[in-house]
Amino acid sequence: LYSNIKTFVDSKKAKFIKCDIRNFKKIMDLPKVDAVIHLAAIASVVESINNPIFVNDVNVNGTLNILEFCRKKKIKKLVFTSSAAIYGDYEKTITEITPAIPTTVYGATKLTGEQYCKIYSNLFDINITVK
Repeated sequence: LYSNIKTFVDSKKAKFIKCDIRNFKKIMDLPKVDAVIHLAAIASVVESINNPIFVNDVNVNGTLNILEFCRKKKIKKLVFTSSAAIYGDYEKTITEITPAIPTTVYGATKLTGEQYCKIYSNLFDINITVK
């Protein structure tokens, strides 16, 4: 996946950084940037069933590490990628008012990430876009 994403990054305007988001010390060693696009996650429902603790560690704790990086480095722009999995088995068209009721560990981790993003946005005035 790393190589798929890296090919779409315009190196003049953005830099793709491959890093284990669970390693807070390594993240904090990165330089301050203008904005963060947080794409890192274990995006497999099957993996979340087989290894829920690992998936939670990456998707939730890793997201917290990214949020803390933004807070401590005073980075005011973050894009967080969520998932339709937060809506579970909802069969109708998903809208802004559709209730989030995840039915998988993966969906729960992405919803938790969204909630942390809302909290950090409110507490620390970080402009966070959830996609």
